[in-house]
Amino acid sequence: ILRQQLDRQIGDRRETLEKNEEKIREVNAHMEEVNQLKRTAELEVKEVERKIANFKDSLMQLERAKESKTTELKLMTSKVRETESKLLDLQTEIDGVSREKESVKGELSRQQDHLENLNTEISSLNEKK
Repeated sequence: ILRQQLDRQIGDRRETLEKNEEKIREVNAHMEEVNQLKRTAELEVKEVERKIANFKDSLMQLERAKESKTTELKLMTSKVRETESKLLDLQTEIDGVSREKESVKGELSRQQDHLENLNTEISSLNEKK
């Protein structure tokens, strides 16, 4: 009877041991899946971090380009204002020269009229002689 009880207990223990070993295999398989998912997630995180770093680099390059273009635009704006000022000065000078030209034309016309009057007088005096 003791032998049968021991055999039954041994059988029960073997069965429990086999069930536990199966559970251990299942847990180990599950742990392997978890570890694989963890490795995959770590690789994905590294890839995302690399993309973020590249994006930050691109953003910095764009920022520097923007600053450069802003400086260039300010310089060009300054040159345009300087050119506009010079054009206004030239226009003022042209206007002054035009007025002077008209004044000289008027003086020339008066001189020609005076010359014609003198010529007429000379001709008149010559005729009287």
